[in-house]
Amino acid sequence: MSFFKELSAADTTTSTSYLNQIIDIFSEDITTDTCRRKYETFVTGGIGIGVTSSLFQTIYDQDFTLPTANAVFDLTIGINPSSTEFTAGMTVDSVTGKESFPSTTLMMREKRDIYREFAQILLGSNTEIFNTEFVSATSHDSNIDIPIFLSFKRLFTRDQIKQKSFVISVNQNAATLGVGVTSNLSIPGTGPILYTDADSSQRRTEIGGQVGVITSANDPTLKCGLIYYDRGVVVLDLKKVLTYTSAAVETLAGTIDSATHQIGTKSYSGNFKNFLIEASIDNIVDHIASSRFSRASDVPQTSIAFQNITNINSTLFFCRAAPDEFNYSSNPTYVDENNKIIVIEDLQYERSYTFVTSIGLHDAQGRLLAVAKLSRPIEKSSEKDLTFRVRLDF
Repeated sequence: MSFFKELSAADTTTSTSYLNQIIDIFSEDITTDTCRRKYETFVTGGIGIGVTSSLFQTIYDQDFTLPTANAVFDLTIGINPSSTEFTAGMTVDSVTGKESFPSTTLMMREKRDIYREFAQILLGSNTEIFNTEFVSATSHDSNIDIPIFLSFKRLFTRDQIKQKSFVISVNQNAATLGVGVTSNLSIPGTGPILYTDADSSQRRTEIGGQVGVITSANDPTLKCGLIYYDRGVVVLDLKKVLTYTSAAVETLAGTIDSATHQIGTKSYSGNFKNFLIEASIDNIVDHIASSRFSRASDVPQTSIAFQNITNINSTLFFCRAAPDEFNYSSNPTYVDENNKIIVIEDLQYERSYTFVTSIGLHDAQGRLLAVAKLSRPIEKSSEKDLTFRVRLDF
């Protein structure tokens, strides 16, 4: 038989603790083509062979075809529908309201929809604008009009990203464009520059949860993006972290997809602003991943680092055994055929004692819910008052 003792409210208590883990993401994981998984769901129609592109790419910690590969984060780009980059050259049909864009642009509606999707999730409305000053003005220098979104997987962020622990290294310039073709890969230019949330204040929003501002490590006053700790999402302002408009500073060169060419691709030479409008999402993500996180040396280097937080909720049960309790064992070898206790020495006044090895927790109906195993047997006798602390973490 087993021995039961009812636990009262005074015998239980709850607590919360936190576990931190350092996450390092190497540049090779981002720059290597086989570590970036594409989902080619967008296909153009009309003239030529058309353009096939993903809406986002997933970065893995190794070749994604291997069964041991882990998805680290998703990478994509969006465009603010009220920005000049989106509205320049756009016409709207007065009857149908359909938007039309110049033939030199590609996937403008998809880039806008991605922006709106993240705004809906993080800001609570698809008409809101990401802003490092948390203002709602439609035209403001702190607006993030062309963001790159990094959505980290829960396997690595756990319950949230720890505040003031995030660091990302980005090359501000790149020498060539490159779209993932082996013979035309991007190479790193000047940089890298570190961006972090360590020098910014954090605030809590109703929809996105705790959010912080990402600033340049060289200039903490330069606000370059937002980090949503609870959601595990980083929003980087490409106008701030990359050389954006001045062709004199940086001219990109390479081949991009094109819906207006029979061969499906066209040569490109221009600044990054025009590249974001004219290239497909796969072109843009390939370029950013292959050149902006790359390193000149072959030595593995960290491009992104942060600490995550795992919330550990614990319930403590204090199982008390008074001196006159649990001094008898249900083990059948404890008694002889006459149900008399088997003693070690034939002494008239020898008292029974036991060794506690396990503690079971039952519900009100007597059903076993959990078993706690002791690391070693503990002697229990009428001369001892023992308290066993059982901890359940979840």
